[in-house]
Amino acid sequence: MSASRRRFSQEFKDELCQEVLACGRARVARGGSAGTGMVIRTAACRSAVSQRGDAERYRLAARIHNRLVYEWWFIRSPIWVVWAILRGARFANAAGSKRERAQALSTAAVISGTAPVLAPIALRLVNRSLRLRENAGEGWGIAQSHHFRGFVLYTASRYAEAIEAFDTAIDAFDIVGDRWEQVAAMWQKALCLGRLGQLHDAGSLARDTYWEAKRRGDRIGAGTALAIWVRYLPAKPGRRPGSPRTGSRSAGSLFLVSAGGTRPRGGRR
Repeated sequence: MSASRRRFSQEFKDELCQEVLACGRARVARGGSAGTGMVIRTAACRSAVSQRGDAERYRLAARIHNRLVYEWWFIRSPIWVVWAILRGARFANAAGSKRERAQALSTAAVISGTAPVLAPIALRLVNRSLRLRENAGEGWGIAQSHHFRGFVLYTASRYAEAIEAFDTAIDAFDIVGDRWEQVAAMWQKALCLGRLGQLHDAGSLARDTYWEAKRRGDRIGAGTALAIWVRYLPAKPGRRPGSPRTGSRSAGSLFLVSAGGTRPRGGRR
């Protein structure tokens, strides 16, 4: 056997051994015949390929359920939303991907919108998501976790802290270039300003958000920002909320997660 062929054979064996180790099958018999060793390595290699395929399917399933959470908020009951969250978290854990796991934890913030009493639990989940993404240095993920953290703080009536989280998310989305998520964070911040009684500032921000969403073609974001604009902007600076015109809605009655918009009336299944 030539030197080049021996080198190729050795490299091939090394790659197989790495696949074995990756599968947690480090116990490859050193003794025995060469044929037996090759059978073990080949089986381990096939197992590794199979596991990678399963991981990809789980990762895809986690992403699909994550998007279902966004969609079902408009057309399904909170039970279905929570079901999609739990299924997405299960697939994310099965995929073994920190990225998908962090996304699942962040998406779990939606539970505080369906039941504000769960805001403390949601805050712990989204904080954990933020730590995972900061450790991974994932720019967009960090921005998204700050965004959802602001949502949870809003449902917990911690409006000043929510505004800080939204400001961080808005700046981060501007850097990574996600204008859609940025628009959602902007009108959510406007809601917080309205809750603090800063109605003129809330209306002004909603107006700017409306035109930004229109430029981006974000119809849901534009429609939601417009609703906030006409609700708050006519108010004079310093006016306190509480009049029939400003209204009082529960924290969970507005959809504050990325896709934006309000829950449709009578459209639940």
